[in-house]
Amino acid sequence: MLFFLKNVFILQLAFGTMLIWGQTCTKRDSCSCTFDDGKVFDLKSLASNNAAPKFKDFVDPTESVFVYSYNPCNPFIETDSKPGFDYCQNVAICQTVKGTDTNDYYDLGVQDTVTFTFLEDKSMQMVYISSHGSGRLSSLTVKCDWETVFTPQGKLPTGQLYLFELRTPLACIYEPVPKAPLSSSGSELSTGSLIVIGFVCLLVVYLVGGILFMSLYKKESGLEIIPNRRFWFAIPIYIKDGVRFIVHGFKPPPGGYNSI
Repeated sequence: MLFFLKNVFILQLAFGTMLIWGQTCTKRDSCSCTFDDGKVFDLKSLASNNAAPKFKDFVDPTESVFVYSYNPCNPFIETDSKPGFDYCQNVAICQTVKGTDTNDYYDLGVQDTVTFTFLEDKSMQMVYISSHGSGRLSSLTVKCDWETVFTPQGKLPTGQLYLFELRTPLACIYEPVPKAPLSSSGSELSTGSLIVIGFVCLLVVYLVGGILFMSLYKKESGLEIIPNRRFWFAIPIYIKDGVRFIVHGFKPPPGGYNSI
């Protein structure tokens, strides 16, 4: 027990967080707890129910031969299916050491040992203890985010404490779920873009409606079905005269303007 408390203390120093003693979360089962005000923290909807981990073989950030698997709520088994070799059985978190011929498996915590601690930054710290008496501990920090992401963070330099982070909307108990960041292809349109789109839409409605009116109601045909045809055909002349006006220093060009 002293070893466990020592490692938890080291973890708190590593993250620079302090416990919120005024807001506790009472354990209900291996993946949920209830706050003093009745709100519930629950990871059940993330859990895999087929004896396999929800998050499988996530690589250690410092050693690529180490990979980790995790499943909330329900224990899982991970093995090479070869007799005579160690494997993870009925665990919450498993470490696999990749070998040339076989892999080694280490229990980093089982479901029924989990404890819940609510931290100052509104994240939940879940600590699991190995069932083999090896002294291995796993601390999973669950944070509020718009998507679900599991990230191994490696082992502390001293002791047998392994750190993990889980970001999920399920942790947004006392804060709103953040909005997903906009991708480059899905960025918001500027005001100018909206104005141009609106103008083009109105122009299309005007032309289609005008053509239908001229052809069906006034029985026009050919170029006469274009609404306000003379105005549209005169636009190039207007543009030409405007350019000439600018070129001549904003003075009427010699010979005056073209007549319309």
